[in-house]
Amino acid sequence: MIVCDIAGTTVADRDFVAASFLESFLSEGIEVGYEEVKPLMGFRKSEAISMVLEARRIGFDEASRSKRLGGAVQKGW
Repeated sequence: MIVCDIAGTTVADRDFVAASFLESFLSEGIEVGYEEVKPLMGFRKSEAISMVLEARRIGFDEASRSKRLGGAVQKGW
């Protein structure tokens, strides 16, 4: 099986990926605004998550948190 992430690149996605990021962060108790997440679309999901956590100076005992967020984003879209 091959899975391609083409949302926003080839197919208009109505911001489902951005919405998944917002929901995933909120599930971890981190409120993130759309304007903070939208510019990160196009980055690898793990990079985008790290960028948000680093901007908020949230540490990485959160390696597990980062991994959970990544999984939640994948499920969301």
